[in-house]
Amino acid sequence: MHEERVERHIRGVQETLEQTDVDYSRMLNEFSKSIQTYKDDVFSLEEVFINAATSGRLLVLEDRLQNQRNTFMEGIRISLRNFRKHFDDTMQYLRETNVKFRKSFK
Repeated sequence: MHEERVERHIRGVQETLEQTDVDYSRMLNEFSKSIQTYKDDVFSLEEVFINAATSGRLLVLEDRLQNQRNTFMEGIRISLRNFRKHFDDTMQYLRETNVKFRKSFK
């Protein structure tokens, strides 16, 4: 019975850690897609910049590019904050679970 409880606990911890790894990989994959989309958007503006005839038009394009960058970076920051919060919550849950598990043997 004791060994069975230990095995169940270990499996639960392992599954939780594996899910965290899956979530991290998913976030990195989403980052890669976002980066590629952002790069494509920036490269698509190259022709527009080259053909801009006035400095006023260049300033508008520059502002547009800065807005795209800010939006992109804010999306990354939000995603990182959300992952970090979820990660911290998961680690806290595992710590508490381990404490309860260890106390159950006293």
